[in-house]
Amino acid sequence: MAAENNKEPMDQEAGKRNALQDFLALVNVRQWWKYNRFVDRLPFLLFCTFLAAFYIWNRHTFERQVRELDRLNRELTELRWYYDTAKDELARHSRQSSVADRVAARGILELTQPPLIIAEEKNRKR
Repeated sequence: MAAENNKEPMDQEAGKRNALQDFLALVNVRQWWKYNRFVDRLPFLLFCTFLAAFYIWNRHTFERQVRELDRLNRELTELRWYYDTAKDELARHSRQSSVADRVAARGILELTQPPLIIAEEKNRKR
């Protein structure tokens, strides 16, 4: 029984080798790599190499653009925060009470009486 178990792996390895040899014979790899046939296929191989290089370059360019877009979106968000903050501060500092408090330190006081209106007479002859 032990002898039978030892034979099975060897048979499987032999079967794998036979399958590999059958595949290589079917594809005929040795003949494919002969010099004349290799030279005949060289333009196609160069074309495939060019396509692979172009694909890699295109992918890297796309990823670089995506990273740049993400960076610009973060920067835009930050600039919007600065804009909103500046806008709120301007609105707060533009209120009459805020302006009155700031100019009071310089000795300018807020009016307690309404301003006088000076009107020109319309019936006056020249």
